[in-house]
Amino acid sequence: MGNAGTPELIDPTGRIVMTRFALRPLESLESRLTPTALLQLIHNSPYSATTSIDVYINGSRFVNDMAFRSATAFTSVPSGIPLKIDINPGSAPDNTQPASTLTVTLLEGSTNLAIVAGDPTQTEGDTKLGISIFDQGQDSASLAANVDFMFYEGSPDSGTIDVKLRNNSPIVNDLPYGRFAADYLALAAGKYTFDITGSDGITPAGSFAADFSAASSRALVILASGFVAPPTTADPRFGLLVAFDDGTTQMLSSVALFGQTSYAVGGAGIATQFAYDGTKGASGDVFGSNVVARTTSADFNGDGTPDLIAVAGPGGAPVIRIFDGKTQQEIATITAFEGTFTGGLFVSAGDLNRDGFADVIVSPDTGGGPRVRVFSGKDSSVLADFLGIDDPNFRGGARTSLADMNGDGTLDVLVAAGTGGGPRVAGFDGRTIRSGNTPAHVFADLFVFETSLRNGVYVTGGDLDGDGFADLIVGGGPGGGPRVTIFGGKNLVTLNLPLSISSFFAGTTTNRDGVRVAAKDFDGDYNIDLVVGLGSSGTPQIATYKGTTILAAGTTKAPDTASTVNPFGSAPEGGVFVG
Repeated sequence: MGNAGTPELIDPTGRIVMTRFALRPLESLESRLTPTALLQLIHNSPYSATTSIDVYINGSRFVNDMAFRSATAFTSVPSGIPLKIDINPGSAPDNTQPASTLTVTLLEGSTNLAIVAGDPTQTEGDTKLGISIFDQGQDSASLAANVDFMFYEGSPDSGTIDVKLRNNSPIVNDLPYGRFAADYLALAAGKYTFDITGSDGITPAGSFAADFSAASSRALVILASGFVAPPTTADPRFGLLVAFDDGTTQMLSSVALFGQTSYAVGGAGIATQFAYDGTKGASGDVFGSNVVARTTSADFNGDGTPDLIAVAGPGGAPVIRIFDGKTQQEIATITAFEGTFTGGLFVSAGDLNRDGFADVIVSPDTGGGPRVRVFSGKDSSVLADFLGIDDPNFRGGARTSLADMNGDGTLDVLVAAGTGGGPRVAGFDGRTIRSGNTPAHVFADLFVFETSLRNGVYVTGGDLDGDGFADLIVGGGPGGGPRVTIFGGKNLVTLNLPLSISSFFAGTTTNRDGVRVAAKDFDGDYNIDLVVGLGSSGTPQIATYKGTTILAAGTTKAPDTASTVNPFGSAPEGGVFVG
């Protein structure tokens, strides 16, 4: 969280109304008679020249070196007289040439929001640097059990936006840049997902998770902030900024950082969805008892419910079968590779292109090259087709997963070498994965276990440590022990430094079928958890681990399991697959 600090203000007569070092307004008989209003200032200009700003009111410094995406608390300022508010880039030595000026007279007793937004290099137009005032602000919720919030569209290149709560109708329609919503909205204190789209209600800008469970009775402002398409890599990406009444701020996490709350299990021909408590969802004998099913769970048809996605292991046809999470009926069949290939497939899924439909990523098993194909959840078209491991002659296949490794709000694709390959993992920037394009690496390829191993590795990713970067999670390949190792995503992506933040054996340590891994938020608490599929002997067949307990266990100790499931009478040969 951020806070701009306590401002200082001197009114036109020279009296100090608020000082940076005071806990409350300095009082005298004269100052108590001064009519006042409340003002909260929020800095939302994402340009490099306004990384920090100085704010002056009537020639006196109000806030010094105010950082982008920070706010003041509601502060008493004089009312009933003109207030000349000047904005200067933090680099300016004084207030002789302000970059923007607004003169406003506030009503006595009013509560006001002031948003700094726009480009300091522009001299005209809607995107020039300026201040937006909303004079019907709130410093608390209207009902004690609620959270009241105001939306503000402050992203320079996102255009007019719609805002809706996940699985609900829009709550804000056609909000243009630089404008507040018509009024505050009220929600019961709790957890919500906000979906932001263009005014067509379709084109996605992003989806964000908000935990307002502890914010009852508070009022806040939610601002669209940053660039959908940043001019440079150093410019801040689009997100939702929350400013609370006390001046604290936070960025909401993109839902790309979170997994589905259900997970899928595959075994000898059977594919099944499970909730955290072990409740079964969609299930079916999809490939016959002689062929192992490999599975994942994601919202393929965009109805808000995760669907079951299954492919066949060795001996099966190269098709993707998708079953509706609500009706359990098959809703799509996609041919992934040439019909003659029967070496088996691996599958993962997630909304890679942010169109509201989970896309399906497939790769071949033994006998196939390290080829990765991405199919659109919207129309089953091929979105991308590329080699995930830089060795076209390798014939051990590949295994894939998705996670937002670089924290830009878009899922990235993780690719691990298959059987016969070393424990090598590559990561590709989701924003560069498209038809006909060679995707860019999001981190340098690395070997996650001993380089002498030749059974490949299983891979997933999720932000366990809450730093905004998905962490790389790997499990031992077939023939290896059930070793799980987690590398911090931030160090990996920004410093190319693979530092382990956890390493442990899952289940029976003598198992030599490896361990399949899937990052999920299986209990819906907005924290990434881990589901593992274990070997063909012993129990449990499925184990889940809370993300918080994984971190608390440290770098070498095995965390306590949160739950176990044994979905098969006897585990299939080669182990149980999860996704």
